[in-house]
Amino acid sequence: LIMGGALLWGAATLLTHYVYVNGDLFEAAGPAHLASDLGLLALLVGLILAVARRLARQVPHRAEDGAVLGLGLGLALIAWFAEGLFIRLADPPWAESAFLSGLVAKALKDGSPDLARSLYAWTWQLLHAGFIALLAWLPLTKLRHLVAAPVAVYAGNLEPPARWEALDLEDEAAPLGIGEAADLTWKSRLDADACTRCGRCTAACPAQRAGQGLDPYTVLMAAAPDASGQSLAERAGGEAIWACTACLACETVCPVSAEPLRIIAGLRRQQVLATGQFPPHLQEVCRGLERQGNPWALAADLRLPLDAPTLAPGDQTDVLLWVGCAGAYDPEAHAATEALVRILRAAGVDFATLGEDERCCGDAARRIGSEDLWQSLARENIAALQARRFRRIVTLCPHGYNTLAHEYPQLGGEFAVRHATSFVAELLAQGRLRLRPASGEPVAVAYQDPCTLGRGPDAAAPARALLAALPGVRLAELSPAGREALCCGGGGGQAWMERPAGQRVNALRAQDVAESGAALCATACPYCQQMLRESLADLPQPIPARDVIALVA
Repeated sequence: LIMGGALLWGAATLLTHYVYVNGDLFEAAGPAHLASDLGLLALLVGLILAVARRLARQVPHRAEDGAVLGLGLGLALIAWFAEGLFIRLADPPWAESAFLSGLVAKALKDGSPDLARSLYAWTWQLLHAGFIALLAWLPLTKLRHLVAAPVAVYAGNLEPPARWEALDLEDEAAPLGIGEAADLTWKSRLDADACTRCGRCTAACPAQRAGQGLDPYTVLMAAAPDASGQSLAERAGGEAIWACTACLACETVCPVSAEPLRIIAGLRRQQVLATGQFPPHLQEVCRGLERQGNPWALAADLRLPLDAPTLAPGDQTDVLLWVGCAGAYDPEAHAATEALVRILRAAGVDFATLGEDERCCGDAARRIGSEDLWQSLARENIAALQARRFRRIVTLCPHGYNTLAHEYPQLGGEFAVRHATSFVAELLAQGRLRLRPASGEPVAVAYQDPCTLGRGPDAAAPARALLAALPGVRLAELSPAGREALCCGGGGGQAWMERPAGQRVNALRAQDVAESGAALCATACPYCQQMLRESLADLPQPIPARDVIALVA
């Protein structure tokens, strides 16, 4: 931000100065030349920071990047020299105001005036030639982001970050995904031009950090014009797109609001819907969702028993508790669901569940790319929900929360949805809950931000508020945390993928937990809990993983 601001302000100030002052549009005065020197200083600082960042960070670069920096630095130095020569020759009354250019003038004060005049003429010729070259070169280099980036930011996604666009499956003329360049949206093409090649997305990507071959920058650049003969999918990384956890880290850190996940989603949809060629483990997940309504293909009568009333069609309640797949079939996640039931009862909340009428929300199907399956599951659930009367839905699963709150409206399912941490934090603030007193020494608890919650505005606050309110708990923040937290590695269908030992994202996050000094890892997502439970158990000193709601109950 500092680097970009210095470059922009410095270049704009210098350009304004040379157009207005040297073009005789207003009379030269001390303040104008002081502003010019300040702009020159800002530009030099920005360029030096850019060079230092290029040398310090291992991010993708092209040879032209160095040439662009070199040309910019050269023009800045020539401008500095030219202004100093002018002061040396004219000795204007405002010379003391030009603190930076005055240094050059003082260094040349004993030189030949004729030589200074000759150099002054040549420096202006060089400045003109260099500026014209820069303008001509701009569309062919990364400098085009100076024009494209503001448009990309203006056109950036204002919807909830984890919400995916729906496909119109009834339109036979519409593409099923992204199979070729013609299927790209104008925003994806613009993003390729707006990219500053800063490398933030590459550094933030959990799959990249785990060595799985995915690079959001490569995905983004696949949308740029190309004459290599490779398909768009090959340019985007080929099979590496199946390593994406859909965590949104790349889009969260992007300074120009680029959306590489939009391209990955389109490529996955194309492979699933048009060719049927996608990883076998994910095919099994889709078959389970299609046959039994859950990713493990378990029968509805195998749902773990829950001491909660079932809401029949036509009946009414205040809160409809959405259990979710993990809460229904995974014992650890089920324990958190039971804890939430106890909390709701203690707070006097009227609630019920759908029971066996609840099918998977479809999040996994959509992130895998099976849009038709997602729409089928969504329509079944919407029909079941609309047959009941309730004020709001509360769920422990961030994936279910995002799907029900932000994606079901695409198919006409408008519901008020709350994540359990937000709802329970509200009950606590209203004085409807009493927490157990602490026993023993304070326990350091690390909190893993679920991506679907943590990337949103203030969505990470309720869970932290609950942990802060728990007696005997001391929050040990992980690094990174909040909006830039590292994914657990389970999103985007990865919870069902097999990865070699050295390429597991959850192992990276487990190391972060260990380094925090925490004795317990809390989270607000059943899949985060599952992924971290596995990796934390492999540490030399295993650390348990619990749901925040289970700690509150």
